[in-house]
Amino acid sequence: MLERFSPARAAAGLRQALNDVGLVRRPLPVRLKESLLDEVGTTRQSKEGTGGQNIGRFGSVVLVMNTLVGPGLLQLPRVLQKAGWVPVTCSITLVSLVSALTVTLFCDVLARVPRPATGEALRYEYSDLFRHVFGRRSFALTQLLFFLCNMSQAVTGIVATAQVMDSLLMDWFVKTWGFAFDPMPRVVSWDIADCHGWHRCIPFGGTKADHVNQPWVLTLGYVVTAVLIMPQSLLSLDDNIKFQMFSFVALVVLLGEFAWHWSAVGLDAEMPAVGSDWSNVLGVALFNFTLCIVVPSWFNEKHPRVSTNRTIWGSFVAAALMFLGFGSVGALSMHHAPDNVLSGLSRPGVDELTRLSSYFFGLLIIGFGVPVSCVLMRYNLQLGGVLPPRAAAVVGTLLPWLLSWPLYQGHAVLDFIATTGTLVNGTINLVLPLFIAHAASGAGCFTSTGQLRPPSESSVAPLPQWMEPWRPLLIGAMLAVVLLAIGGDLALKCVNLVF
Repeated sequence: MLERFSPARAAAGLRQALNDVGLVRRPLPVRLKESLLDEVGTTRQSKEGTGGQNIGRFGSVVLVMNTLVGPGLLQLPRVLQKAGWVPVTCSITLVSLVSALTVTLFCDVLARVPRPATGEALRYEYSDLFRHVFGRRSFALTQLLFFLCNMSQAVTGIVATAQVMDSLLMDWFVKTWGFAFDPMPRVVSWDIADCHGWHRCIPFGGTKADHVNQPWVLTLGYVVTAVLIMPQSLLSLDDNIKFQMFSFVALVVLLGEFAWHWSAVGLDAEMPAVGSDWSNVLGVALFNFTLCIVVPSWFNEKHPRVSTNRTIWGSFVAAALMFLGFGSVGALSMHHAPDNVLSGLSRPGVDELTRLSSYFFGLLIIGFGVPVSCVLMRYNLQLGGVLPPRAAAVVGTLLPWLLSWPLYQGHAVLDFIATTGTLVNGTINLVLPLFIAHAASGAGCFTSTGQLRPPSESSVAPLPQWMEPWRPLLIGAMLAVVLLAIGGDLALKCVNLVF
């Protein structure tokens, strides 16, 4: 039987036929539309070189711990011997509390940025947040400070890792090699006989007349380090987590090996309760327990189920205990601990396992921190609209290595970077996050350029409910303490340079 003709049915069939060949589009079902939007969002993030919300609980803890426990850990045995365990313990405890609370307050501001009517989660990097709250001028200032902070960390990390790689090659093959460009291109070599005192042994930086004070040497260790580490800088923070996990496992294993070595040597050195030189106590504590440069990128890419407060506070407590435990064992083992304990652990006469462990500490702990700084620079430049994706990748990935090569033996320049990095690091990680948290501390906060949701709507809740009325006063007091600490640390450094 023939079906009765229906104009509506005929129109629907014609529309379906045209739709099949792509000439007419019809509205998509809601669930299918949401699914396609998710795919589009993933594709957009892939093109931008950023990651999705995939960093889990363990990955979050690993990233935070690796950021906190870095090169500053190696200075602690010497500081404990000179200042005593009482002031160092008090300083680390106080600074870790202030810094952890600063991080959670900063995350609270990120969580209170209003969402658009569509409900889509907007991605705010470090400088984007300041632009939303204070305007474009603050965006430009924080963009510059953020870039300088990460660049100084990347450059110093690259130089230190490349030097460790050359030392490792020298230990394995008796010598290491490089290509000198001045006064004429040639291949040069370096071996342990060229060292002028082991504690100051820097490859291609000693007394050989052939290349004394020679800055234009591209060393084999530098090239190997670049090949191993530079590609990680092109990945997203999410994709870098697997390398951070490997670095964290290596950190635990290597610190255990160092502690075993020191225990076997004997724990009979002197570590006073209160020492005579407190000049480095605050600096070691204050500028190792800083995290805010990593927080926005991690907050954007962590899984929604990952608790901000548990991750931050748990990691800070674990890092403080690791600092004090490692520093105390090292201080009790070495009668005159060097400024960098790796130089004592890698000297001739130390057993081979410990010596190789000291090399791998530099490569896997310090070296694997370089890509994180490069990724953060790329994120902030690209997502802030300063540079297009490819240009941001070049600046964030290639520029640190180009700047690091001439500084391979530049002690004065690296000391200058470390000193100015202290000021920039304290400002970008503590002062500015506390400043924006104070500006956002009011209920129903309106800023000069935008609105933040009230603290009651935050998913972070950095303070218990009974402390919320005291939030502005508490943040103001923390800001005053941090400013005094930074000023005092810089004043002590200036006094030491003069006298």
